[in-house]
Amino acid sequence: MKTNARIEFGDFQTPPLLAEEICRLVRARCGDFSSVIETTCGRGAFLVAAGTAFPDARLSGREINPVHVEAARVALSDAGFDGRAEVSVQDFFSADWNAELSALPDRLLLLGNPPWVTNAGVSAIGGSNLPVKANFQGMRGLEARTGKANFDISEWMLIRLLESIRPRAAVLAMLCKTATA
Repeated sequence: MKTNARIEFGDFQTPPLLAEEICRLVRARCGDFSSVIETTCGRGAFLVAAGTAFPDARLSGREINPVHVEAARVALSDAGFDGRAEVSVQDFFSADWNAELSALPDRLLLLGNPPWVTNAGVSAIGGSNLPVKANFQGMRGLEARTGKANFDISEWMLIRLLESIRPRAAVLAMLCKTATA
C-alpha cells in the first residue's frame, strides 16, 4: 500500500501477539461474549485472537480494504474459525452502526485498533477518508473554528460506536492514543 494511502486509512496492522494479549486481558476482566465485532479489522489479527479467547462467540469483521478482507478471511479459516466468522467490505463512515450492532446478540464485544490519524493529517496528504463534517460535540465560536476542529478520527469513531451500543450489554476494547482516551 502506498505511504499516503497507508496514512489516510490508518493502515498499521496490530501485531498478532499484542492482539492475543489484549484478548486474554479482556477475557480475564470481562468474561465471555456472544458476539465479537471488529469494525476496522484489517488483516484480522484481533478476530483470530478473539476466536481463541472467546470460543463460543460469533466473530464479525468490517474493513474498507478488500485485499485486507480476503487476508482476514484466510487467517480466520486457517485458524479454524471460518464456521463462526464473517468478514465483509465496509466503509466505517457510511455504515449504519445502530442497525449493524443491534442485529448481533448480547453480550457484545467491540474490539480493535481504529486508525490513529487526525482530520488535518488526512487533509495534508489530500485524502478523503473522513466522516461527514459536523459540529457533533456542539462547540461554539472560536473553539469550533480553530484547534478543536482538528478532531481525531478514532475519537469520532469511538464516540459513534459508544452511541450505537447504548444501553446494551456491551464492552468496548480499543487501542487508542492517550489523548483520545
